[in-house]
Amino acid sequence: MSEAGRNELTLEQVAEIVGQPGYRLRSWENLYPVFQAPIFRNGTRYYTAADLEKMQRIAGLLYEGGHKRHEIMRLLRKEGLVPPQHQTQVKPPLSELEPEGSTPSAQLGQPEKATSQVLEEQALEETANDAQVALRQQVEEAQKGRHLAEAQLQRLQTELSGALQLVGEENARLQGEVEALKSRKEAEADAPPHTNTSVENAAEDQQEALQAHIMRLEEDLAQARLRQEQSTAAQDRILTAAKEASERLRTELAQHKTRLQELENLPERLKVLEESRRRLQEQLASRHAESREEMAALTASLQERERLLLEKEEQLEALRREKQQLEEQKDILAESLRKSENASVEAAQLQERLQAESLARKTAEEEGARRAEALEMQLQQQQAAETTRAETEKGLKAEIDLLEQQLSHTEEQLTRLTMEKENSAQRALDLEKELQALIQRNQQVGQEAETRRAEWQARGDRLEAEAALLKQQLEESRQQHEQFVTEVQADLAHEKGQATQLKAELELARERHKTLEETAERAMSTCEGQAAELAGCRAELESLRQSLETAQQHQVQGEQMTDANARLREGVAALLVELKELRSLFLD
Repeated sequence: MSEAGRNELTLEQVAEIVGQPGYRLRSWENLYPVFQAPIFRNGTRYYTAADLEKMQRIAGLLYEGGHKRHEIMRLLRKEGLVPPQHQTQVKPPLSELEPEGSTPSAQLGQPEKATSQVLEEQALEETANDAQVALRQQVEEAQKGRHLAEAQLQRLQTELSGALQLVGEENARLQGEVEALKSRKEAEADAPPHTNTSVENAAEDQQEALQAHIMRLEEDLAQARLRQEQSTAAQDRILTAAKEASERLRTELAQHKTRLQELENLPERLKVLEESRRRLQEQLASRHAESREEMAALTASLQERERLLLEKEEQLEALRREKQQLEEQKDILAESLRKSENASVEAAQLQERLQAESLARKTAEEEGARRAEALEMQLQQQQAAETTRAETEKGLKAEIDLLEQQLSHTEEQLTRLTMEKENSAQRALDLEKELQALIQRNQQVGQEAETRRAEWQARGDRLEAEAALLKQQLEESRQQHEQFVTEVQADLAHEKGQATQLKAELELARERHKTLEETAERAMSTCEGQAAELAGCRAELESLRQSLETAQQHQVQGEQMTDANARLREGVAALLVELKELRSLFLD
C-alpha cells in the first residue's frame, strides 16, 4: 500500500477515532463545506488526516466547547481550517431568499436567516437519522434477545429430550432385567431341589438388590419427572416471556415502522413546508409592499394635511393681520370721531364767537349810528353856529368834508360787514348742517365699526377655535398614523419571528392577513375621513376667502371714510382761516 493509502481512513475508522457515529460525520460533511475533495476507490469514501483533524475539531467545538451549529463555520474560518476555495463561498443568493420589494435591512438579515433555516433543516435531518439509527439498534437488540431466548429454549428442550431418553433407556433396561429375573425364577423352579436353597438365597439377594435398584430407579424417575415438570414450567415461562417479548417487539417494530414511514415522508413534509414557507414569504413580501404603499400614501396624505394646515395657519395669520389693521383703522376712526367731536366743539365755539362778533357788530353799528347822530347833531350845531362863526366856515367845511368821507367810509364798512355777516351766518348754517351730518355719519360709522369689530372678534375667536381643533385633529391623525405604523412594524416583526415555526406559521399568517385587511380597511376609512376633512377645510378656506373679500370691501369703505374725514378736516381748516381773517378784519 502506498504512503497516500496509509494516510487515508474509511468512515468507520474516522468514526471510531472521533467517537461519533458515521451518519453524524456524513451530516457534518454536508453541513460544513470545509473538507477536501472526496476520495473514492472501489465505491468506498476515504478521508485524509486533515479531514480527521477537522472532524475532531468540529466534535470538540460542539460537544466540549458548547457552541451552536451555526457558529462552527465562523470559528473554523477564524482558526484557518477553511480551505481557500471555501473562503468566499457565499450563502444562497439574496434573490432566492429575499422576495422582491424587501427592505435593505431585511435583505441584510436574510442570509443569516437562510443559514439558520439550512442549519435547522440539517439538524432535523440529523435528528431523523439519529432516530432511525436508534430504532435500528433497538430492532437489532430485540432480535438478539429473541435469538438468545430461542437458543435457551432450544437448549432446555434438548436437555429435556436427553433426560427423557435416559429415563426411557433406564426403564427398558429395568424391564429387561425384570424379564431375565422372571425367566431365571422359572428355570430355578424347574431345577432339582438340592440347589433350590442356594438358588433361592441367590435369588433373594438378587431380588433385594433389584428392589433396591428399582427404588433408586423410582427415585431417579421421580426426580426426572420433577426436573421434567420444572423444565416444562420453565419452558412455559420462557415461551410466555418470549411470546410477550415477541409481541412487544412486534408492537415496537410496528411503531418504529410507522415512525420510519413518517421519517421517510419527512422530506415530502419538508418540501411541503418549504413550499408553504416560500408562499408565506411571497405573501409577506406582498404585504410588505402593500404596507409600504399604504405608509407612503398615508405619509403623502399627512404631508398634504400639514401643507393645508400651514396654508390655513398662513391665512389665519393674514386674517389676524387684517384684524389688527381693522383695529388700527378703528382706532383711526375713533381718533377721527374724536377730532370730529373736537371740530364740533370748535364749531360751537366758533358759532358762539360769531354770535359774539354779531353782537359786537350790532354794538359797532349802534355806535356808528350814535356817531352819525352825533355828527348830524354836530353838523346841525355847526350849521347853527355857521351864522355866528363865519371865520371858521372854511375849517368847518373841511371838517365836514372829512366827516362825510368818514361817514361814507363807515357806511361802506357797515354795508360790507352786513354782507359778511349775512354770508357768515349762511356759512355758519351750512357748516352747522355739515357738522350735524358729519356727526351722524361718524356715529353711524362708529356703530358699524363697533359691530364689525365685534363680528371680526367673534370670527377671529371662531377661527382660532377651528385652528386649534384642526391642530388637535392633525395631532390625533399623526398619532393614529404613528400607532398604525408601529402596529404594522410590530406585526411584520412578529411575522418574521413566527416564520421559523413551520406548522403554526400558516395559521398565524392567515390571522395576520385578516388583521392587516382590517387595518387596511381602517386606514381606508381614515383616509376617507381625512378626505372629508380636506373637503371641509376647502369649504372653510372658501368662507375665509369670502370673509377676506368682505374685509377688503370694509377696508375700502374705511379708506373712503378716511378721505371724507380728510376733506372735513380741510373744510374745518378753511373755516378756521376765514374766522381768523374775520377776526383780523374786526380788529382792524
